[in-house]
Amino acid sequence: MYCPKCQSRVHLSFPHSILVAVLSLLLAIGALLVMRITSLVWLTVGTLVLWVPISMFMNIYFTRFKPANLKKWNPRRRTFFEWLYDRDKPPEMFDR
Repeated sequence: MYCPKCQSRVHLSFPHSILVAVLSLLLAIGALLVMRITSLVWLTVGTLVLWVPISMFMNIYFTRFKPANLKKWNPRRRTFFEWLYDRDKPPEMFDR
């Protein structure tokens, strides 16, 4: 996204993101334990499936108390595959 004032790249930062992640993980595990899921495989799969919608709901809920901010975009490092692609591309014959 781009800032409406300065037109620089920004991203949306939700408040209390670490708190939301931990609480939603605990709620997902707790909900599955209440349903008496005892298999470790199903507990893990169910936790991952429930964690995403619970954390999304909690992020939306917590924005009522503290609104989301626009923060400056930090460019990420190139991945290994991007580096390989740049390394193996054919040389340019003409300057553009």
